[in-house]
Amino acid sequence: MASTSQGTGAGYGKDRIDLRNEAVDSVESASHSQPADQSGTPALPAIASTVSTPTQGIRSVLWKVARPVYVRTGWEGLRLEASLEEQEAAARDRLWRLGSRQLTIAVTSQKGGSAKTATACWESALIKQVLMTSVLVLDLNESGGGGAAVRLGLNPAQTLRTSQLMQGFKQLTHNHATLIQGITLHRQTGVGVIASDDVVSQQYSLADFQTMLAEVKGEVHTLWCDTGNGLLSASNLSAVDLADVLVLSGREEQKSFRGKRRSAASGKEEIHDSLRSIRFTMEKYHEVGFKEKVRNAQIVIFGAAPKTWKRYAQLFGVDESQIHLVPYNSYMAEDRPVDLQKIPPAVRVALLQLAVSIYETPTSHDQVDVQAQLDALATADYPPLR
Repeated sequence: MASTSQGTGAGYGKDRIDLRNEAVDSVESASHSQPADQSGTPALPAIASTVSTPTQGIRSVLWKVARPVYVRTGWEGLRLEASLEEQEAAARDRLWRLGSRQLTIAVTSQKGGSAKTATACWESALIKQVLMTSVLVLDLNESGGGGAAVRLGLNPAQTLRTSQLMQGFKQLTHNHATLIQGITLHRQTGVGVIASDDVVSQQYSLADFQTMLAEVKGEVHTLWCDTGNGLLSASNLSAVDLADVLVLSGREEQKSFRGKRRSAASGKEEIHDSLRSIRFTMEKYHEVGFKEKVRNAQIVIFGAAPKTWKRYAQLFGVDESQIHLVPYNSYMAEDRPVDLQKIPPAVRVALLQLAVSIYETPTSHDQVDVQAQLDALATADYPPLR
């Protein structure tokens, strides 16, 4: 049975189905289809994206006994959650069912070190593993360090760089499909990557970026745009404008959980800089005109305390179903290369659930004159975060 969750903030949220706290009896309910909307995009079924209660073994028997009392009383102590194995299997099944949809995702935040590259690389690896289709990470960071390539275990010098791709498109000296086929793939995951280049933002215009992104989007099934910190740069605005789904990322500090509880009790809870950046990024892109993308954005917090969706939903003014909490783990915290075998099951489940929500998010249709916005805001200074 579906239950509607009310938006928890007045800002960008709206009433949506809460995908996380819904109890379903089996994964098979995920196959029910809905008619297409006016844009031709199939409407997504209003059901849980994962199995949230046990379906096998003694835990499922206990849940059948406890469920009627839980429904009447709402006492969380009676609720039995599905095992991580069940949740992972359900998320993989759901993602497979949704995976025929071709998507472009822009992961963004105004602050550096807010896990944008981690989100793009780890999510792309999982999507590639489940869907077994073409997945590409396009690194649009302003630095020339090739962060996404390094995170995927590649030498940036041995893969195609953004400037080479832009030059090939601009001079029309290469067949576009042939140029894209020359992208180096990560051997373990099969994910392609285009390395960042620090000269690109200085040499190419908005129109150049729009042309390049449109061509690349047409050649791959899933395109992840790992954007830079300049929210109003030509590359970032082009990526956000072209994206079907917007993902905002941030980090929490594992060591600060107890301090957060103490400060919250005293009414003086502090907000981590990367979380302020998410809010600022939402406000800035909402102001530019990407209102639907911001309203439907998925938000991922790395190192967050468990079951704190409500706190973040209130902070960002969205529904709890748009908040994704990735538990802290040392392997990812140290920014090591992507290896799906090195992360614990709870982290893998959280990342899979984020992927499912991304594929369930309807395509946004904001009509924004990006060039006019770029011209108007080119000289504007960013106000301080507060």
